[in-house]
Amino acid sequence: MMAKYNLLPNDALILASCKLNNIKMLASFDENDFTIACAGENIKLVQSVADLSIT
Repeated sequence: MMAKYNLLPNDALILASCKLNNIKMLASFDENDFTIACAGENIKLVQSVADLSIT
């Protein structure tokens, strides 16, 4: 994840843990790091309450 999405180690661990545990949503205010990575791994990035709506 670090190389694939240019993530810092802690961010890569968070994303990898989501994938490993089949977690479909990740809440973070760190838009710059997780936007592309979450899209690439099919994980919904939640940055506000409005993002929690099920579509």
